[in-house]
Amino acid sequence: MSYDAQEVRRAAMQVAQLYANGNTPEPEVEHAARQKLATARIEKCIRETMAISPTLHPAQVEYLAGLLDTPGGLA
Repeated sequence: MSYDAQEVRRAAMQVAQLYANGNTPEPEVEHAARQKLATARIEKCIRETMAISPTLHPAQVEYLAGLLDTPGGLA
């Protein structure tokens, strides 16, 4: 699955649509939509950064992947 700026906008619009006309979405539906938006944003940032950066060392890639696998986020 590939995300670009258009996909980020589309995902953001899907989240907004959940609240259209004063609706309150089901928590699991909202959660799934926000996960999709977060994924789109993160992938867009990674792709943009990698396009202008040198190739990373495998240990750096492992470190960054580990950040994504941290329970509860990076706090």
